[in-house]
Amino acid sequence: MKKTLCLVFVVCLLFSLITGAAYAAGDFDDVGENEWFFSGVKYVSTNEILQGVTDTVFEPNAAIDRSTFIAALYKYSVMKGYDVSVWLDTNILSYEDAFDIKEGSFEAFQWACGSGLIPEPDAGATSLGIHEIMSREQLVIFLYDYAVLYGIDPTAGENTNILSYTDVSDMSQEQGYEAFQWACGAGIIVGTSASTIDPSGSLTRAQLATVLMRLSTK
Repeated sequence: MKKTLCLVFVVCLLFSLITGAAYAAGDFDDVGENEWFFSGVKYVSTNEILQGVTDTVFEPNAAIDRSTFIAALYKYSVMKGYDVSVWLDTNILSYEDAFDIKEGSFEAFQWACGSGLIPEPDAGATSLGIHEIMSREQLVIFLYDYAVLYGIDPTAGENTNILSYTDVSDMSQEQGYEAFQWACGAGIIVGTSASTIDPSGSLTRAQLATVLMRLSTK
């Protein structure tokens, strides 16, 4: 009887591990193995950096808001073993939208503000912009500053020529050019086509998943 119970327990344990691994590997109805973003989704879901919107739906083409992005980058940092303790004494309650931050993301914003990734607000600034949709340009600027913060080589793209992209002039911030040079040169981001880099385009869940996977190798 005891042997039978032990056998049943082992079978159940193996089943739970197998099914859990399948989900963690990106077992989403809208993420096929032949999709360009499959490996990225597998990476972020397995490491619990960015989960699906449900157990079976990832929504790879959905736009990422600032809150989701900050939370994902914070989880990535913890997973990588980077020091995120700087957030401990950071007070962000003066921002009018601080109380609207999603559950589980408050510490992520404290970390981002405390580390300087979110710069000190200009006089009169009252919002963290937690619901604002992230653009691709905002992504690469943020990640460039992140690379500097955590000792990832930010010089990888010094000699990278991005002027072949026809929409380079669409960048809205001066730092965008340098950030895109680095991101492209380091292989962290690629153009949305052979001739466009789409700096003003919305950052999608699939793009973020893939970018974080590539960043992890640097």
